Amino acid sequence: MLSTVLALVPWLAFSVLVGVVVVGPVAGLWLVGRRRTTGVLLGLAVLAVLALTLYPDGAPYPGITCNPGLPYLSPTAVESTANVLLFVPVSFFAGVL
Repeated sequence: MLSTVLALVPWLAFSVLVGVVVVGPVAGLWLVGRRRTTGVLLGLAVLAVLALTLYPDGAPYPGITCNPGLPYLSPTAVESTANVLLFVPVSFFAGVL
């Protein structure tokens, strides 16, 4: 599911990572004194990761194919990027906690 979105919108991964770099420190400073809120957000992030990784999403989107001219859109690169993006919130909240 996440891989399909990243394959269809290739600029989304870069935008999310830039947003994390820009917003992350400010959010971290705000959350550092709020352990309970951070714990709840960490739990929600873990539940989201479990739901996205354990729930079958059905057949892949039929319009996605490997384009040899654009290696960053290869299925392997999309899966790797999706895995990194999936665990960014978990590692962020765990680090702040």
